[in-house]
Amino acid sequence: MISQIHDLLVDNSNAAFTILYITSLTLLFYWHSHHFIVSRLASIAKMALTNYVLQSIFGTLIFYGYGLGLMGEIGPGWGVALCIPFFIFQLISSVADVVTMGSGNR
Repeated sequence: MISQIHDLLVDNSNAAFTILYITSLTLLFYWHSHHFIVSRLASIAKMALTNYVLQSIFGTLIFYGYGLGLMGEIGPGWGVALCIPFFIFQLISSVADVVTMGSGNR
């Protein structure tokens, strides 16, 4: 009985955090004083296919056996620590590409 209550509370807290994240991002996009942040994220959205392919290549080279083979070897914290610099790289390169080429579509 206690484990069922615990599971219910965990599920509800996960749902609440999901709603919080969605609401926060929605408000961020509607809030005009944070135009700098939104415009940078728009550059990533314009390059969505390119960034998806690069993330897939990066992830497989880091985590699968034909690369470094780190799947199951590192925890979630190290996974995030590996992905944040790569995301920053993608952010910078997407902004540079959109500024240089004029659009994300080629």
